[in-house]
Amino acid sequence: MENMTFEEKLARLEEIVSLIDSNKLGLEESMKLYEEGTNLIKELEEVLETANKKFSNITNSEELISKVENK
Repeated sequence: MENMTFEEKLARLEEIVSLIDSNKLGLEESMKLYEEGTNLIKELEEVLETANKKFSNITNSEELISKVENK
């Protein structure tokens, strides 16, 4: 899963949700997919957190530049 893009991970998570919701799987398979899904969620959250920090840094830098230019 590490080599997958954010979009691929999200698509796989959506697929897992659909499969589990279909009620066509046995308990064992549902549990495996549930575990895979929770791991994907953690990975996606990490990517979003990193992106959020980068955007915050960019915004803070732009605000600082704006303040310096306006003085």
